[in-house]
Amino acid sequence: MATLDLVKAHLRIDGDEHDTLLKHLIASATAECRRFTGLKADAEAWTEPDIQTGILLAVQADFDGNPAQRTVYLRAAQALWTPFCRQFGV
Repeated sequence: MATLDLVKAHLRIDGDEHDTLLKHLIASATAECRRFTGLKADAEAWTEPDIQTGILLAVQADFDGNPAQRTVYLRAAQALWTPFCRQFGV
């Protein structure tokens, strides 16, 4: 699962000013990934780079606050998550 340190590195954030918000966004993005894929909380797939990168993109979508870019980031995240969807046999 994406960690706070990984998210901060992805967003190029230093310091802890945004940590509370980022933790909330990580939880939200993880829940979105779980809903989209149907993965269980203990699934091995959570360590897959594409799952984690999708979560990073979903966090960025909400952190940036740009409605036009939000859709782009979320579509990119979903494209990374699609191979892990239970309906496709993963």
